[in-house]
Amino acid sequence: MNRRNMIKTAIGGVGTLLASTTLAADACKSFMTPAQPEGPFYPVKKIFDQDANLVRVEGRSQEAEGTKILIVGKVIDQHCRPVEGALIDLWQACHT
Repeated sequence: MNRRNMIKTAIGGVGTLLASTTLAADACKSFMTPAQPEGPFYPVKKIFDQDANLVRVEGRSQEAEGTKILIVGKVIDQHCRPVEGALIDLWQACHT
């Protein structure tokens, strides 16, 4: 490979790297959740049922009505890095 071809290849490689980095950043931004106001605000009393199971409620013999779904995902920041210790709160899950 002569010097001219080597330089062209190097410049092309840098261009490809920059383009792919920009595309990855744009892809990450397209999944960003829009800003929201503070809240929800939780009750002052401690809730006894804290197992995060929305299908079976303590003290009831039957499972909740409706279609059961499984939600899977990850919380990332604006740079597509995982957010450590993030909690996801389902505001409401009911069949009505």
